[in-house]
Amino acid sequence: QRVFGARHARLYGGFETVHRLFVDIHRQDGEQAAVKEERRFWDSLAEHINIVAENEEGMSEPRWVVADEGAGGIQLHVQEGEYGLPIYVGRLVAYNSKESEFAASRLGYVVRLQRIGDDEVEVAIARIRGEILPVVVVEQDSMEQLPLPALMIRAKDGKLQLLCDNKYSFITGDRLAVMFAGHRHSAALGEALIAQADFSIFELHTSA
Repeated sequence: QRVFGARHARLYGGFETVHRLFVDIHRQDGEQAAVKEERRFWDSLAEHINIVAENEEGMSEPRWVVADEGAGGIQLHVQEGEYGLPIYVGRLVAYNSKESEFAASRLGYVVRLQRIGDDEVEVAIARIRGEILPVVVVEQDSMEQLPLPALMIRAKDGKLQLLCDNKYSFITGDRLAVMFAGHRHSAALGEALIAQADFSIFELHTSA
């Protein structure tokens, strides 16, 4: 059921989409006008049921209704069949409110899907806290030496973590070169802190 005056959110799903979002957030200030224009399509896709079809008021309806939000995450309500992107427990996502700039986006993952009516679903998302930095990593012991996207997380205590797409099959002990903003650091993956369907988060130990 649509609620007049309800708060609405944008939801970005999947590793590639989320990584692209944080790359855009960290682009130089002089590029922000260009970034906003480039992001119009992706932000509309994250917000609306259908970015082509329009209702009588000339606008597609917002998809995600904010039911509750706190420091630990957010709960969204959505009409069944209006997801627009795959949603399942363990899915990596980013979210922000319709009224916010995309730079205010927060990182998280789906922890619960629950039917709350005949045609409405509640999506509970746990927030991944810390400063989120898009990086490129290279597995140092690999023959191919391919650059791979990842997200580095700097926790409040200053410790570093690395969020990786599970398709890369990283494990504890892997030695990586981590590149961000023109700097390259040698690092090793420590204990896996979170392991979900799409992604894993490891402790990241960098060389002094």
